[in-house]
Amino acid sequence: MNGINAVWTGSADGAGPLLEALKRAGAHVRRLPLIEVGPPSDPERLDVVLKRIDRYAWIVLTSRQSARALKGRARPAGRVAAVGPGTAAQARRQGWRVHLVPSTHDAQGLAQALAQSTPGVKVLFLKGDRARRTLPETLEKQGFAVDEVEAYTTRPVPPDRAKHIASRIKAAADLVIAGSPLGVQTLVDAIAPSRLADIKPGLNWMCLGRATQKALLMAGVDAVYPDKVTPDRFVRCAAAVLGRTASLSE
Repeated sequence: MNGINAVWTGSADGAGPLLEALKRAGAHVRRLPLIEVGPPSDPERLDVVLKRIDRYAWIVLTSRQSARALKGRARPAGRVAAVGPGTAAQARRQGWRVHLVPSTHDAQGLAQALAQSTPGVKVLFLKGDRARRTLPETLEKQGFAVDEVEAYTTRPVPPDRAKHIASRIKAAADLVIAGSPLGVQTLVDAIAPSRLADIKPGLNWMCLGRATQKALLMAGVDAVYPDKVTPDRFVRCAAAVLGRTASLSE
């Protein structure tokens, strides 16, 4: 994968371990975020929930942003579960002990790992405003009592910034990695009336998650995503997309 130019369009600090794995495989990785993170739409509700955080046996964090939402507001009394090493590292920097990081770093993997603990306990899920319900639905089916609270919001970058990112993708990218449906729509709006498929001949696409893949497909781009969100699977998926599996070290 030496010399490949990859562009990550998710949040500014998202997918850290995955992108580091791409770098170790020889790719040049640029972060060009198409989304920005903001405060929750109802901060008072978040404050009310956090004041009663000792009611929960598990505090579930699925992003660095959700961990940051607790900073200066509350200190988890229960066990902390983090979706991946980046989120866990953020929590530890804030002085918390992280009790669970699943081997598969996505919501489904985290839900499956939590399901092996004691069902029936109360779980607090700190989420973004656009979070899917995969994790709480899975836990509820396992008998957990899940409270969900919005910890942050996401919004598109300004149109001028999105157009600048589109031009940089056209100029230098071999592979675009989309991080969210909102980021996909932001890029679609930036290049309209052109299509994503017309940005650059031979441009390769991959993404994180089924929802982002669906957004890309609706925009006319065929993209794939790793079946398990681990650094190794992520690199192998990128190598397969690029047709360079032979250059990937075992």
